[in-house]
Amino acid sequence: MTRTEKEQFSAYMAAVFAPPDETLLAELEKEGTSLLAEGEISLAGLKGEYHRLFSNVSGEKISLVESTYKPWTSDPNCPLGFSREKGFLLGDCALHIQNIFQALNLSVPADFRGTPDHVVLELELLSYLYRFASEEQIRRFIKDHLDWIPSLRNEIQKAKAGFYIVAAERLIHFLNQEIQFSKESQNES
Repeated sequence: MTRTEKEQFSAYMAAVFAPPDETLLAELEKEGTSLLAEGEISLAGLKGEYHRLFSNVSGEKISLVESTYKPWTSDPNCPLGFSREKGFLLGDCALHIQNIFQALNLSVPADFRGTPDHVVLELELLSYLYRFASEEQIRRFIKDHLDWIPSLRNEIQKAKAGFYIVAAERLIHFLNQEIQFSKESQNES
């Protein structure tokens, strides 16, 4: 894949993990994607599945936020009793994402201020990095911030959510290819 294709794929996957809308459905149909391999998909069906899986109100409540999959902090001097526990928002990784946004003179959208490490924002940021960053910066971002996607996929698999399982698998495949490409590039240097 070219960098432009990787940029577009990352933006596309961000849209897949955002609340479904007409634009996503049109993109899925236009692409004739393997994500549609789960059969006929309607907007109402996608919205229902998204709500069932990712809603805070009801359903499976699968988190789309990196911080919830990792220990809250790696600071050995943190006196808080829950510092090494998982399941909390605004952990070290969220603060790091906020710092990346600041360094790039970008702002975290209002809807994500409490969850700057939401998968949608991370994938949009990855798309941005493919356009403007070095291979090393992209590799580092994937290693530091998208290593939790297999855990997300596992949660989605437990919920038996066909469309989102395929989406997570496709994203993991892409990330694994990028990691492999990065390793090969480093070995050639």
